[in-house]
Amino acid sequence: MSKKRILVYSICMLLFVVFVIIRQRQVRFMRNRPIISTVSRWQENGKPVFVKRISRGDILLFEKLTLRPAGNKVFEGYVPKAIQEKLTIGQNIYAESGSGSIIGSISGVSRDISLDTGMYYVKAAFEKPVDASDWIVVYVHTDTLRNVICVSENIIDRQDEKMYVWKVEGARAIKQEVKTGQHNGYGIVIPEGLNAGDIVVYKGFTQLSENDLVNIVKSTDNSGVGQ
Repeated sequence: MSKKRILVYSICMLLFVVFVIIRQRQVRFMRNRPIISTVSRWQENGKPVFVKRISRGDILLFEKLTLRPAGNKVFEGYVPKAIQEKLTIGQNIYAESGSGSIIGSISGVSRDISLDTGMYYVKAAFEKPVDASDWIVVYVHTDTLRNVICVSENIIDRQDEKMYVWKVEGARAIKQEVKTGQHNGYGIVIPEGLNAGDIVVYKGFTQLSENDLVNIVKSTDNSGVGQ
């Protein structure tokens, strides 16, 4: 065997031995590290939660209409009595619920039921011509809830036919019973149980117990709408 080959084998053996020694030291180091469980971290730092600060605001209420072209800027359709009772001439129409600009208004609402459809005829006038040859969906602003507290339905904890939300007070979790009111796509109105300025948990409350220490991961303001 040549001296060159012997040198190569020797270097390979030396590298292997060095690798084994390094690996053994890594294993010993990992074994000596203290084991920190999620529970122990929570006990020390608090359970991680995402919170919102509650505020009051106005909530716009909308009804969805399905209309078809009846002229250059005119659309028409039929609605059930539950919606017909909420419609009046002049109500604003939007392309999307709760957002965007006004595209038209209600121009006619029949008070007599249609014998053909069993519903009530509705007509809308748009501000600009709409290029539509088929049915379109629009939203009518029918009412406004003034100065209310409104939250996402996702944060409501339902237990034993009662409704709760989790508040944070002094870095501790508080289980707060609430009364609920109107609800729709905007969220759910809370007439009793919450006040403006309260801090409520919107993520992480399923892991909470009363008086748990909490660790606020993210905090945002709730502008009075269901977020």
